[in-house]
Amino acid sequence: MATHELTEPDLTGTGSGRASGLLRSLRNAGRSWRILALAVIGLAIGVGGALLAAPPLADDASAQTIEAQGVTAGPAGEGLLLTEESLLRRDLSNAALTNADLFRADMRSTDLTGADLRWSRLTGADLRRADLTNANLRAASITGARMRRATLSGADLRGASIRGGTLKDATMVGVVAENVRFAQIGMTGADISRARLAGAILLSAQLRGASLSEADLRTARLGGADLSAVGLDDADLRNADLRGTRLNGAFMLRTNLSGAQLEGADMRDALIEGASFTGASADGTTLWPDGFDPFTAGVVVR
Repeated sequence: MATHELTEPDLTGTGSGRASGLLRSLRNAGRSWRILALAVIGLAIGVGGALLAAPPLADDASAQTIEAQGVTAGPAGEGLLLTEESLLRRDLSNAALTNADLFRADMRSTDLTGADLRWSRLTGADLRRADLTNANLRAASITGARMRRATLSGADLRGASIRGGTLKDATMVGVVAENVRFAQIGMTGADISRARLAGAILLSAQLRGASLSEADLRTARLGGADLSAVGLDDADLRNADLRGTRLNGAFMLRTNLSGAQLEGADMRDALIEGASFTGASADGTTLWPDGFDPFTAGVVVR
């Protein structure tokens, strides 16, 4: 029976070199695969962490968003901190800015039509030529704001704190401001026609040359205000406090002054035609236009 000898593999010479090269290739390949695997795992962890950290996407049906300070804010932007920020000429129409802090913000010529600014802080803000038509400014703090030539037609200012600053030459047609206190604010040349100002406090207000035609000023307090050359045609000033008010050169066509307090008022050179003074009160310090008879007009002179 033939015998077969088992031969050992050639581990020397050419055969040995080939084997060593193969082993090295396998080891290198293994390292490469391990590095690639670690890289893939690291990438997966990084992407997953970013997804977890990212804020949820906004609902497309959410309220109007605004872009300010390089970020987008919508309903979650309530209470947005924008102190001393430049919002010059931005389109913030219908923006949700409830309770926003806009202290000394630059909003010159900014479009804020229909914006919700309830409880916002506009102290020292620059709103010159800004458009706030139909904006909601209820309970807003508007101390020292510069609003020359701003437009606030139809804006709701009820409950707002308005002190200092200027509304010179502003357009405030139909503004809603019942019982609002305007303290130490200049409003010369402003168009405040058809405004709802019943019960408003405008003591010592500077309104020279302004228009208050068709405005509702019933029970308003205007003592010491400068209403020189003001347009009061068809305005309702029933029971208003006009003591010590300067009304010289005012236009008072069909103005209703029934029950108004006119002690110390200066109405020299005022154009009074078709006005009602029934039950209004006056005294010896009240100054009337030439030819005007307060007794015939129904004024009670004390």
